[in-house]
Amino acid sequence: MTSGPEDPALLHGRALAGAAVLLAVAASVVATASAGLALAVAGAGIAAVLVAAGFAPQDTGARLLLGCAALLALAPVLRDAVWVVAIDLLLAFLCAAVALSGDRSAAGVLRGPGHAVQRLPQGVAVVAGDLARALPSPSGRGMGPALRGAGLAAVMLAVFGALFVSADRAFAHLAQAALPNAPDLDGLVGRLVVATAFAGVLGSLALTAARLRAAGPATGLSAPSRRLAAAEWVPALVAVVGLFAAFVAVQIVVLFGGHDHVLATAGLTYADYAHEGFGQLVVVTLLVLGLLAAAWRWVRAEGAQALLLRGLLLVLCACTLVIVASALHRLDVYVEAYGATRLRVQAATLCAFLGGTVLLGAAAVVARRADWVPRAAVGLAAFAALAVTLADPDRRIAERNVDRFERTGNVDVFYLDGLSADAAPAQARLPASERGPAADLCPAADGLAGFNVGRAAARRALDC
Repeated sequence: MTSGPEDPALLHGRALAGAAVLLAVAASVVATASAGLALAVAGAGIAAVLVAAGFAPQDTGARLLLGCAALLALAPVLRDAVWVVAIDLLLAFLCAAVALSGDRSAAGVLRGPGHAVQRLPQGVAVVAGDLARALPSPSGRGMGPALRGAGLAAVMLAVFGALFVSADRAFAHLAQAALPNAPDLDGLVGRLVVATAFAGVLGSLALTAARLRAAGPATGLSAPSRRLAAAEWVPALVAVVGLFAAFVAVQIVVLFGGHDHVLATAGLTYADYAHEGFGQLVVVTLLVLGLLAAAWRWVRAEGAQALLLRGLLLVLCACTLVIVASALHRLDVYVEAYGATRLRVQAATLCAFLGGTVLLGAAAVVARRADWVPRAAVGLAAFAALAVTLADPDRRIAERNVDRFERTGNVDVFYLDGLSADAAPAQARLPASERGPAADLCPAADGLAGFNVGRAAARRALDC
């Protein structure tokens, strides 16, 4: 579906004025400054324009998600690590899409981001069209025809002008004297790309809010034609819960043995110890979440049977949380032995997120309601990303490695040298002989538009 002249404007009044200012700031400031304050303010400004356009969420859960999106958009002013900022901005877009879709079902939570991503190109056309229609013209019909005429004139002048300039040197000299200096083409392209990206995000989110709300809630799965009776689900759940309980009880030494278990087991390395635990976590947790969803959909239980079902599912969740704690512990042992890396921080964050989803499933079992879980899972992902951002991961990684150097004398200089400016305060603790070349380079001054907390801390730590 494409936008046409007959389509009603999505942005009007204060929202349209805000969109114009936002795109102007994106092209003139964000495109020319380092990722920092200007990018953060412009990113949060998208949420403000959408609210001004009348797309503010109506329920508390959606408002919280939109607030999380605005907070995640502030990551560029806090951290210099590109991977942290990129993840936060992507999650901000997804959280905003879920919040603005107005749908709390699992299908709706998936539909909102999918619709927003699909409508990114159309979003550019929608914002451009709304802005063009708002410009005054003598005929009162908007500036669309005038803009198209100006574009056609520019193309014709460029073609015939180039031919005349190449045909006569005197005319070329006059043309060169009459025309202003040519602008920096690369700079213009960069500004256009940044402004187009902001227009696409703003327009796609506005389209998502308008069209998915008009379409109503997403159609979920139809009711199952048959549900499992107690004679079918009780033996299966009891067997699975018994297996989990036996695993946790018998393998308690394996799960929490740490350094002693690694050293005492022939052929077992720290890498094996960590990787096995992490693989168990991912597979087991996903299977448990699937089992919870399946039990909710296909199991029939009332009275004492319902109480038994909830009890078995809660025990299953508790055992899974023990395995989550085990995997986190294994990763910590690995870090103590080999040092911290971004991949290990990401793995630990994933562990914590999966454990949180199990807790959400357990809460749904206790509350006997699961309609709130999909959006809560999105909010949990946003909370995890915010927690990682505030924890300053690159600096924490450097600190763990510097602490390990002070204990053992071993440090991976080349890995530390690849970290962002966020790590500089910790790297400054290393002797000069143990620093990589990048650790001794002060970040360039950013100016107000590019102000970044991480780079400012690096300059203070390195006395520059």
